[in-house]
Amino acid sequence: MNQPTDNAPMKTNMGRRQDRGASAILVAFMLVALGAMVSLALNVGHLMLVRGQLQNAADAGALAGAMSLRTGENALLSLDQARLSAQEFTQRHRTDVQQVSANLNSTNDPNGDIVLGRWDDDEREFYVLYPATNEDAGHVNAVQVRTSRSGDNALPVFFSSFLGKEVASVGAEAIAVIDGPCEGCSIPIVFAECLVVNPNDGSLVCNRNLTFTNATEDNMGLTMLDGRNPNTAGVLEVLRSPNRCSNVRVGDIIGVSNGASLHPLYDELVEYEGQEVTVPIIGNDSSDCSPRFNQPTQVVGFATFRILDVRDVNEPGGQGIDIEFLCDRGGSDDHALGGCTSFGTTAPITRLVK
Repeated sequence: MNQPTDNAPMKTNMGRRQDRGASAILVAFMLVALGAMVSLALNVGHLMLVRGQLQNAADAGALAGAMSLRTGENALLSLDQARLSAQEFTQRHRTDVQQVSANLNSTNDPNGDIVLGRWDDDEREFYVLYPATNEDAGHVNAVQVRTSRSGDNALPVFFSSFLGKEVASVGAEAIAVIDGPCEGCSIPIVFAECLVVNPNDGSLVCNRNLTFTNATEDNMGLTMLDGRNPNTAGVLEVLRSPNRCSNVRVGDIIGVSNGASLHPLYDELVEYEGQEVTVPIIGNDSSDCSPRFNQPTQVVGFATFRILDVRDVNEPGGQGIDIEFLCDRGGSDDHALGGCTSFGTTAPITRLVK
């Protein structure tokens, strides 16, 4: 007859203890994994938050710096102001409770926090410049700002024991550009690029006086600021419009014509005496100033002129308009974005390109 053994219950109890041990190990692994996931989510969220704060700081600094850039005789002085403005507006921001910092980078080190240069919109590239003259400084149209929490200022990692990392680095970058306006409300007079640009070095001939007449062989003419061939009625329509100007954009093809009499326009044009006006510049290469004013031509930018004197047929000197080409001027359209070629007139609104 079979006899019950004393060790059977003992084996059952050992199995249960082994199951409980395996469960404890599994729970421990799950807790570690859960802790790592929570830690990762918390740190990634914090990292993204700080990166957004750094980006806001870089954007504000770049926009403020670009807004301070100038052309003409104040171009070189404006570079220092651009750095100061970029630094000031960058450092108005915080990450967590810490103020964002930005070094002035007066040597314009390409790896610095605040870098001045030129943005090429066609190539979508930023080129660092080292201007020494007003002429060179006039080519600076962009400010790059970098912000970061790195090195000794890196972000602390929450629950670092789960991730095996004590700190994390994060940064942001912005480039803002200001240049010539890409659009403007212009009067119906147009000038060739070669009249305002020195063909020898590409500099602007600021404060140059010009006389607009009804000559058939010059680089000034009338336009209706659209693709139609200009006529007196169409030009008068623009001059008599509510804004006394018409909107046109860089890249638009406008009809231009010289040789027309100014006499029918005298009563409207004389009202501009002493005023600054915006006019389109058309793409006549500055190295080739041969007249091309009786065909549709592309607008390449805008310039500001002061109307000095408007004369009718019977006045001394004959009919004509004496004008002065002005540099270091803001665009007349308060809503015009910059980023197009500057002919001494800058757009009132900077734009972020990166």
